[in-house]
Amino acid sequence: MQRPEWEWTIERKLCSKAEAAALMIQEILDRMESLGWSQKEQLDTHLCLEEAFMNAIKHGNRNDSQRCVETKCWINTENFRIQIQDEGVGFRMEEVPDCTKPENLANCSGRGLMMMRYFMDVVQYNQTGNAVTMEKRRGSKQS
Repeated sequence: MQRPEWEWTIERKLCSKAEAAALMIQEILDRMESLGWSQKEQLDTHLCLEEAFMNAIKHGNRNDSQRCVETKCWINTENFRIQIQDEGVGFRMEEVPDCTKPENLANCSGRGLMMMRYFMDVVQYNQTGNAVTMEKRRGSKQS
């Protein structure tokens, strides 16, 4: 498969604060809008970005504003890719309870990870579990 040509890329190291993540998310969404991504695709991406950044800040970096979240993002008119990495010890996806099982329906954990898999075409974690890469192809997921 041929690698796409990216029209916009950014690499940024953010402090572990929700405000910093919100500014980064808005910058990404503004770029998606300028490249013609639909409102629905932007909303789906917004939800996934909020979840991934908050996981990195809250769970990975334990709300320690001295720790950083490294972000790399690539966008063109047809493809979106982002990598978000925290400074935490990581996690193992197989240890996260399945939030769709009856015994876990009242639990809050795992819902955001499920949502990311639903709205994105690709969700991959590094071996350590402290970095997520998400990809979305324009027009590929309709909910």
